[in-house]
Formats: sequence, structure tokens, C-alpha cells
Amino acid sequence: MSSTFTMPSILFRAKGILFSIPSTNAQSIIQMPEVTEIPDTPDSIRGIIKHRDEIYNLIDFRKKLAFQTLQEELSEFKSMIDQREKDHINWLKELEDSVHDDRPFNLTTDPHKCAFGKWYDTFKTDNFFINDVLVKFDEPHKTIHSIAQKIEVLKKSNNFDEAHHLIKETREQELSQMKILFAKIKETIQQHSSERVILFNNSNSKFAIAVDQIESVEEIKKIETKDANDQFLDFGNQNFILGLGEDKNKNLVILVSDELLN
Repeated sequence: MSSTFTMPSILFRAKGILFSIPSTNAQSIIQMPEVTEIPDTPDSIRGIIKHRDEIYNLIDFRKKLAFQTLQEELSEFKSMIDQREKDHINWLKELEDSVHDDRPFNLTTDPHKCAFGKWYDTFKTDNFFINDVLVKFDEPHKTIHSIAQKIEVLKKSNNFDEAHHLIKETREQELSQMKILFAKIKETIQQHSSERVILFNNSNSKFAIAVDQIESVEEIKKIETKDANDQFLDFGNQNFILGLGEDKNKNLVILVSDELLN
């Protein structure tokens, strides 16, 4: 059962999870500035930043929860996209070699079963700009895979010249489109994964926390933990986690203490 206790809080996301922190001691919210690394500091301290001639220790909130950093996640994403691009370059090359050697083509012809297709069918985002790029993959990706069956028909009729021409045409058109889109999706994900920094000045110190994105500033209603799914209770061993709350849209929020976080 929900209590009537409310407090003004800053709602933010880290790895897709909603958190809130009291806005009482928050000074401002800024884009990520230049960070100066400091040796021999805890893993969760990314370094120091400067804002309006004030120095702040910068806490990486993801690291506080032993999550992968956003930078690491983006690097992995880019590597994955690079590999999916190579997959399709190699797929078309293998199809070409199967024509040249007059042998069966054994790679998948189903666009939903290649590694990119499996990722593409399951990846979800609310970001309009990312979705705008993603939707453009559909036609060229399906077209690339669809030519395998056409090639097999041409091989059986000994029409190898036309088979080579179709592969060359697909490489110059659909595969080229895919390469452009692979570059665009990496660029778009990077542009829309810009961290925000919340600056605090509490009774103990000045510090800042790096978060994935800011959602809103609003009152959060505290709720009993028994009303939540077990997945939200995994953070209970962190002393800066106060419990659970509910935002105005009835989303579960993990409550963070600014006094205990630093």
C-alpha cells in the first residue's frame, strides 16, 4: 500500500532503470563537461569537473551500481554494428564464391535468422531519430538475403554471368545502402547517448553524478517494497538506496539518497 509521503526529486535513468534523487541540494543539471581523471581514486569516481569556478568530484552512477559504463556500452554497440556490416560483406562474398565454384550456398537466406536480423527484430527504443534510421534497414536487408534463391535458380540453368551480374548489382546498391545505414546508426546512437551531470552541494561536500538521461523533476510517492517486483530489490545492499517510489505515471522508481551517495 502506498504512503502519502512525497518529495520533490530529479528522475533520471541509468541503463534503462528509473531512479530519483532529492532535488533539495541539487544546484544544476548540465551536459557532460571535460573530465580530469585523478589517479588512486575509487572505480566509481570518474574524475573531477569544473563548473563556474567550482570543482566537483564526478561520480559515475552506473559504476556505483557495478553496471557497465555508458562509454563501454557504446563501444560494444559500435563493435557489434561493425561486425554485422562485415557479416553482410562476407555473406555476399560467399554467395559470389558459390557461383564461381558452382557449389551450394550454405549461409542463411532468411533475413530474420542472421545475427543482424535477430538483433533488428528485438531491439526497441522510444527515440524517434534512432527509429528513423532503423526502419530504413528493412528493405535493403531483406533484398540482400532474397537474392540467394534467385542465384540458385540461375546456377541450375547455368546462367552464371547473370548470377555474377545480380551479385555485383546488389553489392553496389543494397549493400552500399546498408553500409551507409550502419555508419548512420552508430552516429545517431552516439548523438542521443549524451550523459547529463547533476551538481550537488550538500552539508558534507560538493559532488556531481553522471547519469544517462534526465526524465523530469516531480514529487515521488514512496511505496512499500512488498508492492514491487524482486528485480527492483537487488539494489538493497547499497547504502545509498532508500527504497522504492512511484512517479506520476505509476512507474516504479528506485530512491537514492544524495547524503549517502558521495
